[in-house]
This record gives sequence, structure tokens and C-alpha cells, in this order.
Amino acid sequence: MIVLKKLIFAAAAVIFMQLLGIDSYAADTSEILVEAGSGTVLSAENADREYPAGSMSKLMTVLLAAEKIKSGEISYDTVFVASEHANSMQGAQIWLMPGDEISVSELLKAVIIGNANDASAVLAEGIGGSEEVFTDMMNSRAAELGMTRTLYKNSSGYMSGGDKTTAADTAKLLCELSKHKALRDIFTQRLEYIRDGNVQLVNSNPAALHFSGAAGFKSGSVGEGEDRLYYSAEGAERDSGFYISCVLGASDEEYAADRAFELIDTGFQKYQTVTPEIPQEAFAPIKVKNGRKTQLRTEVKSVGSMVIAAGTGNRIECFAALPEYVYAPVKRGDTVGQVLYYYDGEFAFAADITAAGTAEEKTVGYILLKMLKNTVKF
Repeated sequence: MIVLKKLIFAAAAVIFMQLLGIDSYAADTSEILVEAGSGTVLSAENADREYPAGSMSKLMTVLLAAEKIKSGEISYDTVFVASEHANSMQGAQIWLMPGDEISVSELLKAVIIGNANDASAVLAEGIGGSEEVFTDMMNSRAAELGMTRTLYKNSSGYMSGGDKTTAADTAKLLCELSKHKALRDIFTQRLEYIRDGNVQLVNSNPAALHFSGAAGFKSGSVGEGEDRLYYSAEGAERDSGFYISCVLGASDEEYAADRAFELIDTGFQKYQTVTPEIPQEAFAPIKVKNGRKTQLRTEVKSVGSMVIAAGTGNRIECFAALPEYVYAPVKRGDTVGQVLYYYDGEFAFAADITAAGTAEEKTVGYILLKMLKNTVKF
């Protein structure tokens, strides 16, 4: 009888929450929506709440591999050798035996598409020399990205124990991953065969494959049985911007995926990413005092993007702040002023105005030499 009363009460509570428009699955979840290019947080709920990192650890493993490829330290064709340690990994795997050789390209596919723990360990050992060293690299990179509530225990998250992350930290990682566009095809690939066609990989983030402009990333779960919690870390890019969402701690797998894409849809519907124009006065020549040149051209090499409410581009204002003159010496690339950007009357960001050339100092020796040359000419 007591059990029946509890069941009736629980059902009534769910119905009551639904009548109020409250999703029962959302009660204990953590979520965030971020614009990838600028890192602007557009909405967040319990985003600093800590959860086990689990297989989300693989996202950092992929990032470190992508950065090593970009720096030229390794390539997609680099071959790593599976160790006894990698062979000992259980769970999702591609059945690597000690001594097996496999390319970085196939390892990345195995980790991203197939969520393979043994492939993750091979990447870790190939890059770091050992999984322990690589894990230190993961945590160091997390610190550099400002992921202050994240701790990794190994490269895959498999049987790690004690690892942790948050939605806010995961979003920072996804923003960094979004810069590696070469990975996009792997993250959004439904099916792949590796190891001479002997191993089939099926995307472990299937929801991402059917979303317009999807960049993929990762979905899954942490914990076991009644303690299992689901997560969805997603991204998508269209003309109006690149938006990233992360939902952690959901008790329902479908809710985690649906909510992640609902947040991204909100980004596309309510916001737009723009790169403001540079005012012409930012390119006005600037006077040089005590220089061998009397003036220098200026340039603005980089202007950041802004995330604004859709259709409100007319609220952006910009001003070039330049001094009347600068003192030599001035080197090419030296900052000589700034373009100040405002949105709705509030300061948004600044872009540096730099010297487009060099102006050497007019020293005493230079003046005497010039006088001597003029005397000879005379």
C-alpha cells in the first residue's frame, strides 16, 4: 500500500510539472549554450555543476592529437604501435593486439566514431610516451583553456574513477575543437570501416547526423544502472554562426540529445554572429616625431566577431582612437591606436590599429650624416 501511494504521488508530480511546462528530466541537469568563435555564453543553467567526465575525456584526447597534427609533430599517416596496456582496455574497442600497427587517421576515427578505448590508449602512448604522461598533458591543456573544474584520469575515461568536468568546461573544450575543421567529416560520419575493412565503426553520436549544419562532437552516458546519467555535447554551424551546447546529468538519453539541439536552435533563431566593419579613419596615416619618416600608414589586421540579437546590427557603433602623432622608433606591427566597438551603447571589444611600416629614430649620427651628404651635393 505504501509503495502504491509513492507511485501515485510520483506520477501526480510528473503530471503537475508537465502542466506547468516543466520537464521532469530537466530538474537536475546542467546545460550551456555558447557561440564558438567568440566563446560568448548565451545561456547557462547549473553550468558549473560537476559530473564524472567518463568518455567525454576522449574529446580532450582528440584535441591534443589534432593540435599535434597542426603543429607538424605528427600527421594523419603517422603509425603508432599498440601496447599490452592498450590491449588490456575493455568496453568499446577495435580489438588491437600488442604489436599491431595503426595510423593516427584510423585511431581518430576509432575514437570519434566508435568510442574505442584501446584506440584512445594507443593515441595517448604514441603522443605522450605513456598514458600517465599524456593524462598530465590533458590536464595541463584543460588548465590553459580555463577548464578549472575538470580533472582527467586517463585518455578514454574508461574505468577512470575520480575524473570530473562541467558543462561550462566542456563548452570551452568544444570551442577549441571547433577550430579543427578537418575533424568535422569524422565527427559527422555515420559509418566507417578500418583495419583493412575488418572493423566496422558506427557513430556513437547518431542524433548529430540529422541536424542541419551539425559539427557532431559527442553523446553518451556515465555511471551504471540507476546511477547512469546521460550527456550530449553538440555543435552546429550555419550562415548565422557556430553554436555549441552541452547538457550533462540527464536521467533520460532522449532528453539530453533533444535539449542540446533545442539550445542550438535557440542560438540560430535568436542570435547572429557578425564581424563589424573597420572605420576608414583607422587607416589614416599617423604623424611621426623624431623619425626618419614624417608619417606612417596604419592597418587593422584582426577584428573579432560579435554575437548580437538577430536583426540588431544597426546598434553597433565604432570609433577609431588614434593619437595625433607617435615618437620614433616604430616597428611594423607596433600598436599605435585602437578601434573601439560598442553595442547598444556599451563597450563590446577593441581591435588594435598597428603601424604598417617602420620608422627609425632620427639620431644625432643620422642628422650629421645627412648634413654631410647635403654639403657634398652642394
